[in-house]
Amino acid sequence: MISDIRKLAIGFLLATSAFSSEIEDRVHTTINAITGSDIHLSHEKRDFDVLTIKNSYRQTFVKEKFFLIQGGLHGDEKLTSDFVLWLAKRMKENKSLLNQLPNNVVVDFLPYANPDNYQKHRYNANNVNLNRNFAVFWGISTEPNGHKPFSEPETKAIQSLMQSRQYISAIDVHGYVPWIVAPSPPKHFSSAPPLQKLKYNLWYEALKKGMSMLKGYELQNARDLGDGGSFEDWAFWTNNTLSLCLEMSHSQRLVHYPNQPVIDTYHSYEKYIYHMFKSALSIKKQIENKSIIANNP
Repeated sequence: MISDIRKLAIGFLLATSAFSSEIEDRVHTTINAITGSDIHLSHEKRDFDVLTIKNSYRQTFVKEKFFLIQGGLHGDEKLTSDFVLWLAKRMKENKSLLNQLPNNVVVDFLPYANPDNYQKHRYNANNVNLNRNFAVFWGISTEPNGHKPFSEPETKAIQSLMQSRQYISAIDVHGYVPWIVAPSPPKHFSSAPPLQKLKYNLWYEALKKGMSMLKGYELQNARDLGDGGSFEDWAFWTNNTLSLCLEMSHSQRLVHYPNQPVIDTYHSYEKYIYHMFKSALSIKKQIENKSIIANNP
């Protein structure tokens, strides 16, 4: 089941595409279709819509590299869903910086991660903050985090999607403060493998360098903010995905600063995401080379 507002938004995106109907059919899917399951529905039995955009539909024998951009995990942060849909449309029409990534890159766009309460409420229909319901540091938040990690159908669906795709990098879009939220540092994970700690350090350095691209932004991490059970911690430390939370700075797309031109934040975020995905591909290659050397002394 798709709510009317979401159905109209996705239908408009597909209707305005220059792609053939055959490719359009391959773009709009669901988490159930990707995972080969029929159990992943929201608390109120809605589907989780995914828009899957490939940089090239001709290369069928090249191993695909998957990336994820999701929005709307907090249902009342409407602009995050609007932005994810906008970026999917841009990439679908070959107008995005993401189209400059290698041809074997596939980006999954999950615009409505909390489909029941889109435009309604921060929490899901069970009154749980979904971004406090993932497994790492679960329970330290003062917000309602569910009776156990992955107690909610929405987080279970994302868990299944992540395990199916094995994303190189995943970005969870939220709002509205000028922050990039990194996974928590290795000092909290003494038993983590050395290569994963190295991977974290490389990712954190890339995040620090990327901060110059976003005016007035600060780099935070989930544990220090007290956000136990956050997506980015679980995605990195359990799923080994280069993850981050991109907080949109304002609840409107266009930002006006005194005596300066108007800033279109969508284009700024698109540029930032492209930069971080490029960094993630580079880090993946470095870690693979380190792993080869370690296993073949």
